Amino acid sequence: MRNFFVIILLNILLLSPKFVSSGEDIFIESLEESFTNTFSTTISDKLLLDNYYIPTFNDESYLKEIIPWNIEKINADKFWNLSKGEGVKIAVVDTGIDYDHPELKNRVKGGISFIDSDYMDYVGHGTAIAGIIAAEDNDIGVVGVAPEADLYAVKVMDEEGGYLSDILKGLQWALKNDMDIVTMSFGSDIYIKAFEERLNELYSNGIVLIAAAGNDGDNNPDDDIDVKLLKI
Repeated sequence: MRNFFVIILLNILLLSPKFVSSGEDIFIESLEESFTNTFSTTISDKLLLDNYYIPTFNDESYLKEIIPWNIEKINADKFWNLSKGEGVKIAVVDTGIDYDHPELKNRVKGGISFIDSDYMDYVGHGTAIAGIIAAEDNDIGVVGVAPEADLYAVKVMDEEGGYLSDILKGLQWALKNDMDIVTMSFGSDIYIKAFEERLNELYSNGIVLIAAAGNDGDNNPDDDIDVKLLKI
């Protein structure tokens, strides 16, 4: 059944910041440019709502539940009679998760922050990803791909971005805490050996790796990688 979630979770990775070089460590591009407009858009933008926005307490649409178009597009709801993700542990390596949100408060089972003292999300990106994965089936707001999955916030970025060193720590935490799936909504234009080695370590221990790709299109087909060589 976990393979089922490998397929449907590919749907969640909608926006991904990039790595840029900054000395010995690698810094991720500021999230502000990528996400500020997205998360300041109001609920009246139906396309945003249908894609990945989690309605807030004061939104009129929050009074009824919808299945977003992307969930329907991959027919996730057609498999809920078999499983809704119960018992699947998913680490969201991102900006944290708003664990007080009514769509997520029963789904967030724990987490860690490598940049401050709390894995609360003050940016919004990690919460959006978490909502697409596992927003509860509770008659209000939206419902996620796997509404009974267990979420774990691995906070490695804030509104300014984040460092590769923190991401590596987050991936190690996921391994030590027996995650089944790790999602990473960020990318890189450069090869990073340490990152590959850590991902290989997780993969060899049976963890399913989900990563973002393709946000900016393909301007240089000559550097394409054979997907058969990837473990993600």
